Amino acid sequence: MLLEQTWIEDHANNIIKIYPIPASESVNIEFVSFLGSGEITILSMEGKTLHYQPSSGTNTESIDVSALSKGIYILKANFASVVITKTLIIE
Repeated sequence: MLLEQTWIEDHANNIIKIYPIPASESVNIEFVSFLGSGEITILSMEGKTLHYQPSSGTNTESIDVSALSKGIYILKANFASVVITKTLIIE
């Protein structure tokens, strides 16, 4: 069971690529697999929603992060079949 869970987590973490890291003005999210429509949220480390945008299911999304202070954030991509979280660094 642990092996299956680890594979699912590893697979989910490789579905999206985020660049540039660190980001200063915008961040691009590239979806390696088609996930359909969903939502992308940037959260503070305390869990407060700082940015929300629907995702239309295109291969690449761009988010303006210029209003965010320097620091570490959580990027959460939520789709019907999978929820992916990644660390986002703003400089």
